Order: sequence, then C-alpha cells, then structure tokens
Amino acid sequence: MEQYGVTVQLLVLVFAAGFIALNLMDLWSTEKALAKGGRELNPIFAMLMLRVGGKWKAIKIVCALVVLGLLIWLNSIVSVVALGLLNLFYIWVVLHNLGVIKRLDGGA
Repeated sequence: MEQYGVTVQLLVLVFAAGFIALNLMDLWSTEKALAKGGRELNPIFAMLMLRVGGKWKAIKIVCALVVLGLLIWLNSIVSVVALGLLNLFYIWVVLHNLGVIKRLDGGA
C-alpha cells in the first residue's frame, strides 16, 4: 500500500475539497428551496430544524467537518471510497434541490 500513499493522499485531498464545496452548495440550495416552500426530505434533519430553528446550519457544518476530519485522519483507500460515495450522494442532493427550486419558481 505504501506505493499508493501519495495517490491516496492526493485523492483524499481532492475529494475532501469536493465534499466541502458540495456541502456548501447543499446548504445554499436547501435554504433557497425552504424559503420557496420546499421541505427537508431527511427526517432527522427535518426534526432537527423544527427543534433548533436556524441553528441547523451550524449543526450540519459540524457534522460534515467531523466526518471529513475522520476520513482525512484515516487517509486510506477507505477514505477515498467513502468520500467518493459521499460526493456522489451530495451531487444528487444538490441537483435535487436545484430541481425543487426551479419547480417552485414555476419552471418545468
């Protein structure tokens, strides 16, 4: 595994940057969709939003940073795969949110 160390480290850093960007896009698009009358589909975060109000954004950021920190600390192929899968998931989330925003704006 040592021969792949630099590649794994590079992939972890690239995927970590993507994870941060996608989480920020998720926050922005979620706020936008909610402001237009959309709803949170994640039942855990929907309940959290009801209980803590606007503080949900800080909690989401902390959760994302804890997961990211753990995966960077592991710095292994597991980190690469996990971050890759998380990034694919967040791409779907952001695209879904953008679709909701468009629909609520009267688009297709």
